[in-house]
Amino acid sequence: MADLDDLGLTALGVAWARAAESSRDDALFDDPLAEAIARIRPRGSEFGGDDGTDERGSAKIRAMYDWIVARTVFLDEVFAAAVAAGITQFVILGSGLDGRGFRLDFGSGAKLFEVDRPSVVEVKEDLVAQSGLAPTVERRVVASDLADDWLRALQGKGFRADLPSAWLAEGLFVYLPDGLGLRVIEGITAASESGSRIGVTVRRAASSVVDDSAADPFADVRKLWRSDVDVAQHVDAAGWDCELSDTREVLAAHGRSLSEAAGAQESATLLSGVRRQRGHGTIDRS
Repeated sequence: MADLDDLGLTALGVAWARAAESSRDDALFDDPLAEAIARIRPRGSEFGGDDGTDERGSAKIRAMYDWIVARTVFLDEVFAAAVAAGITQFVILGSGLDGRGFRLDFGSGAKLFEVDRPSVVEVKEDLVAQSGLAPTVERRVVASDLADDWLRALQGKGFRADLPSAWLAEGLFVYLPDGLGLRVIEGITAASESGSRIGVTVRRAASSVVDDSAADPFADVRKLWRSDVDVAQHVDAAGWDCELSDTREVLAAHGRSLSEAAGAQESATLLSGVRRQRGHGTIDRS
């Protein structure tokens, strides 16, 4: 199996969190691929290692766990709304080790396009083979860096820009330089018919970005983060009617509150949107 670089290792961290959630009696989702990955690649020190002796570090781990659970549920619902609207093309940009293709119901005739760097794709496909899991949808894997002509590569796998589509960008924009992030938004918009759907993780709270690295189990991850381009503003301006939510609201809607230690930290932001034909709207921040 190919090795993951520092950025690729963050996908393992997300898989471990989803596996932990899946094992709960009150789990908000069941992710069999994440559970398989956790068995094949057990959690180590690469992502948020913690021995429980540092209270601030433990609080940050719980906060990150809440964030990953909330964004998973939120983005699952973006895809579910797209299925209900009759959309049959689904795209995950920076798909990492995402397991939605092995657990969600995409409806009849749907295609799921998973786009990520070739090195990450190689690792994921090896893990998928080892898991023995069968996908719930026709998966089309697109090995392309978003700095390259990923849209052409996507179309080369059968994606049709003349059909409505649903897009997820989970934990993605925070790792992209501003210019590249804007080009990705432009590419998504150019390839999206009216009525297309989008779901995006916008940012982590600024208060959790700057901290004493000695107390922060995610210090190495945060070093990979780029400047916080206003993704919500740019998605709206590109031609999407958007709504914003956050970790606290999403978890509350599913009967769960933020962890007590994490509750003092500002919630992270989530965006959903529907592609409009022309004109500009206003983001609903209610």
